[in-house]
Amino acid sequence: MRLKRIISVVTAVAMIATISTGTAFAGNGDGKDNGLHKGNGAVKKQYKEFKDMKGHWGYQSVMKMQEYGIFGGYDDDTFRPDQALTEAELAVLIERLVDYRLGKDADDDAADQIMQNLFYVSNNNGIGWGAGYNWGPWGGWGSWNNPFFYKVPGWAQKAVWRGVYYDYFNPNSFNPFLQCTRANAIVAIAKALGLKPVPVYTVNPFKDGKLIPDEQLGYILAMYLEGYISGNPDGSFNPNAVLTRAQMAVIIEKLLEKWSDSDDDGDREAPTWDKKSKVEAVKVRGTSVDLKWTGAQDNVKVVGYKVIYKVDGKKMEKSVTDRNVTIKGLEPGETYTFTVEARDAAGNWSDDGPSVKVTTNDDDDEEEGEDTEAPYWSNDSKLTATSVTADSVTLKWPAAKDNTGIAGYKVIYKVDGKEKEVSVTGRTVTIKGLEPGVEYTFTGEAKDKAGNWSDDGPSLDVTTLEEVKKDETAPVWPSGATLQVSPSASGIVTLIWPDAEDNVGVTAYRVYRDGQLILTLDEDANNCNVTGLEEDKEYVFKVRAVDKAGNMSSSLTKTYLY
Repeated sequence: MRLKRIISVVTAVAMIATISTGTAFAGNGDGKDNGLHKGNGAVKKQYKEFKDMKGHWGYQSVMKMQEYGIFGGYDDDTFRPDQALTEAELAVLIERLVDYRLGKDADDDAADQIMQNLFYVSNNNGIGWGAGYNWGPWGGWGSWNNPFFYKVPGWAQKAVWRGVYYDYFNPNSFNPFLQCTRANAIVAIAKALGLKPVPVYTVNPFKDGKLIPDEQLGYILAMYLEGYISGNPDGSFNPNAVLTRAQMAVIIEKLLEKWSDSDDDGDREAPTWDKKSKVEAVKVRGTSVDLKWTGAQDNVKVVGYKVIYKVDGKKMEKSVTDRNVTIKGLEPGETYTFTVEARDAAGNWSDDGPSVKVTTNDDDDEEEGEDTEAPYWSNDSKLTATSVTADSVTLKWPAAKDNTGIAGYKVIYKVDGKEKEVSVTGRTVTIKGLEPGVEYTFTGEAKDKAGNWSDDGPSLDVTTLEEVKKDETAPVWPSGATLQVSPSASGIVTLIWPDAEDNVGVTAYRVYRDGQLILTLDEDANNCNVTGLEEDKEYVFKVRAVDKAGNMSSSLTKTYLY
């Protein structure tokens, strides 16, 4: 089993370097809350409501992270879902995720001893040289030329050490204060889980996949094929965009759900059928029959079905993942018994599924009659709010099922007690003209080509955001502020800038090279590394401060000949 292979790899890792507690840390060494929950013990399992999560598309995932004890919030009762993760925070979350999967306890004396042989912590809260170890693909200690690696905050040091030791972080480029890109974060997670890169020529579901380097794309595809990521609704991956805290919560939730669904742990309980379960022949022809049936139940999850019948005395089976199928190759005027059985994730099959007897038409005329069968939805179908503002909600949903095909959808909701509908051909829509701070119930329904509408579509309650006075004041730089540029390593320079000021607060810094945005950093950052530079080439670097409303400061600019 694929999962067991992954677990065995991760288990081997943990046996060598199990890290202390791993589910909590103190502050980041400068007295600031790191947003991953303070304290020396484990992150307490809780269900705390954050004041900035109401109506957010990532609400459910963030709540789950609290229950698992993996991801907490800030001391001011905020989660800051749209704030980008730093590389230090990513390292800690990966450590917690792996340790949670292994059921690790707090006994890590052996790991402490290993790390003491490799590193020592200096008085300035940085990392000093260890006992002369020379291991890993990065070479010996003296070969590292990255000043930021030696400034890893105390709360993240063990997690970062583990990441370097097991090769999913590069000490030559690791910057604990740098915001994570989507590509770098997914690659690190894949390596930590022991996934092998997928050959890039086998599958590429992302329309911007050609923009991703092959050495990254292979790991991203591995995560995609395992079902841990799915990309953006428009079919892109957006590898260079930052990974937000809410997005990370969603990824972790998917990982935990997949593990839960795949862990048989001796599961021998087969799916069962309700007494009212039935299979119906919705269309009968001379040589084929369209069947549909109600869903079975299971203690974990039903993953598929099969239809059993006989042709010329031989037992036949047709396997499907949906709850409908067309059985072909039948004889006209013959009576067949069709029985449906269900399978769970552990491979257990039911043995008491519903049956139906069907007699095919006397001739083999397959001409289609009038379609009166309405579309239907899978049991796990749900509406998802991908964006919520004071006056709008963006929704998406999975595809409905139909015997002939889906022609469109509609979303039904009420405004001032009156029912309204929005019709679309795709599976996403933005509902506008809503009132701030009001709860709405949205229901999706599907239509087939014959005009039949479903009546069992998924619903979602969403509360719009409270209206906030628009902030139109941009951040400003201190008088005399300049952008400093200095060489750091081969092909790398370090940019340093002062803190900008804002009437509400700076939320990010954007770094540009030759007019192109290359990095977006959080409000605590005042430096970064820029890599991939060429000798004897002139570059123009710019830094702009951004506030929550999206207002941007003027640019701090520096022209530099590398």
